[in-house]
Amino acid sequence: MDLIGKLYLDYFVNNQNLDGKSHLVREFTEGGLLNIIKDNEFKQITLKDYKFEIFLILNRNHINLINEKYKDLNFLIINNPLPNALIFEILGERSSFVINDNKIILQDYEIKSNFACIFYGDKIYSETFRKYEKLYIDTAGNSYQDINFLSKQNYFPKGSIISISKEYLTLELLENFKKLNCYLIAHSPKETIIYSESKTTKISNLFYKSLNEISDKNKITGLGDKFILLVALNNCYKKLTLKDSIIEAQKCLSLLLTKKWILLFLEL
Repeated sequence: MDLIGKLYLDYFVNNQNLDGKSHLVREFTEGGLLNIIKDNEFKQITLKDYKFEIFLILNRNHINLINEKYKDLNFLIINNPLPNALIFEILGERSSFVINDNKIILQDYEIKSNFACIFYGDKIYSETFRKYEKLYIDTAGNSYQDINFLSKQNYFPKGSIISISKEYLTLELLENFKKLNCYLIAHSPKETIIYSESKTTKISNLFYKSLNEISDKNKITGLGDKFILLVALNNCYKKLTLKDSIIEAQKCLSLLLTKKWILLFLEL
């Protein structure tokens, strides 16, 4: 499976900084698609049995930085500035303010698989996407204009799956997506809803964990990325139905968040 997504520069702000004073935020972490690539625990537990080709979208200013830290990446070079995110994670809640996260058009590239998982698909477009047999598309959702544009496109192969945070879904977007001959999944921590042209399926998260059950070592940022990737793997490689793929993804994330991932191995 091809994994395609932008590099984001994430600046985290903790609650100790909200004191009415001015603070300089110097340190950033590599985010976006790299939220998955750099999470070694997540990779070892859930991804070790799969082969990916990773296409990272970035500009030339950051190639050396990424080359020093990460190997076996395919670079899709753009001239645009990279998006910068100021992220607040406080008591299990997350808010982000993103700069320069503009929709970009990618030049053609050589696909390495019949399937692709595209992260922040409302922010990137390429004619190459038409060459895949099936797409699994995650969305950023921070611009209604961009996600509305995505909902009116026609490059999705039949049966592709588009993921959106439930709070961003409007009636207009829902009607647009239903016309695409795809599946739309609207997700939240407690529930995921599958929409198709003729059917709606609600899936309660039976593995939902409250904030006091989640390990304080876990960041909330990147969970949506991991969710759609797990759904894609379950659906594409394990051949589970979309509903069962979502349930398995919910379960896996719950075990990871509570540091009970050893239970995943006991089920194998």
